[in-house]
Amino acid sequence: MSTQDEWSSFKLVDKHVTSIAPEATFDAKSEEIKEDILRLIVQYLQNEGYTSASATILDEANVKIMEKHQEREMVRKISKSIKEGDWDLVAKMIHKNSNLRKVKFHSQQGLGFLYAVCKEEYLELIDRQEYQKAFTYLTTHLKPMEKVSGRQEFKDLCYLLTCKSITEVESFRDWEGVVKSREKLAEQLKATFELDAVPTENVNIPDNRLVNLLHQSVAYQMEFSRYHPKTVPKVSTLLRDFECQVLPNAVKTTFVGHSQNVKWIDNDNGDVCDSYPPTLVVPASLSQSSIESAAGFRAKGRLPVVTWLHPVHKSILARSSQPLLGRLLSGASCNMDEGIVNCYRQRPGPSKPFYIFDARKSKAAAGNRLMGKGGVETSENYEGAIIYHLNIANMYKMQASYQEK
Repeated sequence: MSTQDEWSSFKLVDKHVTSIAPEATFDAKSEEIKEDILRLIVQYLQNEGYTSASATILDEANVKIMEKHQEREMVRKISKSIKEGDWDLVAKMIHKNSNLRKVKFHSQQGLGFLYAVCKEEYLELIDRQEYQKAFTYLTTHLKPMEKVSGRQEFKDLCYLLTCKSITEVESFRDWEGVVKSREKLAEQLKATFELDAVPTENVNIPDNRLVNLLHQSVAYQMEFSRYHPKTVPKVSTLLRDFECQVLPNAVKTTFVGHSQNVKWIDNDNGDVCDSYPPTLVVPASLSQSSIESAAGFRAKGRLPVVTWLHPVHKSILARSSQPLLGRLLSGASCNMDEGIVNCYRQRPGPSKPFYIFDARKSKAAAGNRLMGKGGVETSENYEGAIIYHLNIANMYKMQASYQEK
């Protein structure tokens, strides 16, 4: 296969940037969405022959639907009593159903509604100028809810006992009278319990809806993956997001003053080395297995990668961690790693000197080798190498000094 044919097999695309967060597309806590998810699961189970499991889910779902219908009916009765001003019946029904499934009345949202009911009954007593009853109601019902009302509004409620009209107090000048305020309170009740959300029944679900949605999701991930293979890869699991494992197999950029092919290696997720940049430059002749072997031979996976190219002399500056040579007597080597280093050595020409700089002292490198923790390249394995030790006493202290600046 020619280089052009190889490159046409994969298309490099920019990462897709979207302002839409996946979790913003729908409310997963919505009762309607939850019911839809259950319907999709039941349909899939039935299609796959899990009749008992699907029947169990349906039975449990029907019980919850019945509970929801009972709650809706009770909320409608409370709403009707509010509009009629039958506050004793309202209090009785709220007390009897204090643990409604949707919103518990002792929750913050439920307490807000209870306070609104008590405030409305109190304002109506003031409106009828029944001040003695209003004072008693204030001390027995509204005083315990002072934290809900707030200090300033509670002061205004107390001040109403001295007023002839509710609208004399700044906080209540928008009070529109008994009928309008009761209607607003009934609307607040409906909003609190989402009474307008009517449960859908006998919904026509398209065939294989759950599987189709999963197909669309995986196809979207493939569409916006970094490389696009001509043959659509088969996904073997849905438990993880799709990630294209293909490495570039053609030259992306040829540097000025440099004729040998190189290629960029994607290291966005730290798959090659988690302490290296997201993009690495290596010889184009390297295969994926060669890269993995070389990374495995270097401490922390830091294989030799290009960091700088001289524009005129074509000399290459590369970096890596120490090779994992093993203990002194046993020894170890890696042909792939040696091949990478040899590519860098050949770049300016085989007659040019080839230097390997080790930041440690030679004793430290020898000590690591004796303990089997690493070591330094040797001229036996890396032909023509001239080893220099920079004699930095403690690399970690030096790194810390840069971070403190």
